[in-house]
Amino acid sequence: MPTPSDTALSVTTLSQQDILGLNLICGTSGRLVRWIVGLFAVVFGALIYFLVLSKPDVSVTIKMICVGLLTIALVALLINGRMKIGWPAILYDDQCLYVTYDPMNDEFLRIPFALLAGCEKKMLFPNTMAVSVKLQIEMLSEQCTDLLTKAIYPSEDAVHVHSAFNSRSRIVAEVKALMPEQMPNVSTQSCDDFDEDD
Repeated sequence: MPTPSDTALSVTTLSQQDILGLNLICGTSGRLVRWIVGLFAVVFGALIYFLVLSKPDVSVTIKMICVGLLTIALVALLINGRMKIGWPAILYDDQCLYVTYDPMNDEFLRIPFALLAGCEKKMLFPNTMAVSVKLQIEMLSEQCTDLLTKAIYPSEDAVHVHSAFNSRSRIVAEVKALMPEQMPNVSTQSCDDFDEDD
């Protein structure tokens, strides 16, 4: 994992081990993903059984296809790594905040704490609840601004993050606690913890 030595924004790709070693502020945890996959397996398994497998007039071929599709779906969910790390949106270590930039490739925008100017609740169009991580605009170079305008939710002086399954009040408080003058109040949360949205 890179260790920053400056106050510039950069995009970094985090491995599963890197992600597991960071503290989660916002996102879907691995534990929640495991619950969702387990519920999916039980519900769809039961549906397939009662609608297909338990019916004697349904051909063996159709039964095999249904069981095969359910098995393929479960195997795909198991091997893609999301069962372990979930879908993190905001992470942090001792020096930086990591905000999701390209979720499919595990790319994160690395933001040194010195660039943080605040955090507030935001509503993204049309009705998406989010938080906005404000940055010190006077410290941003053209390259930094370019990275911000190419983010999932483009901006010039902030990073907007979708806050599904998370309390926005808690996210705002935890990000503000990471600002340099607030560092003694930093709270710790593992990647397996999450809260309901408010």
